[in-house]
Amino acid sequence: VVTDVQMPRLDGHGLTKRIRRDPKTADIPIIMVTSLSRPEDVALGSEAGADEYIVKGRFDHRTLLEAVARLS
Repeated sequence: VVTDVQMPRLDGHGLTKRIRRDPKTADIPIIMVTSLSRPEDVALGSEAGADEYIVKGRFDHRTLLEAVARLS
């Protein structure tokens, strides 16, 4: 799953937590891609259960592809 953090209705943290709570989906890799780059934002992503946290300002398609390959 590739998700943004800032989304209407259900943000990326909530989505990630829901995925992790369900035994059927708990092991699906999750990559958060977001503009939120403060250390506390990264920590929130990790606490929610994200496997990778990619900041859009430093985004490079290779970073995303490498993360997908690592988690596959």
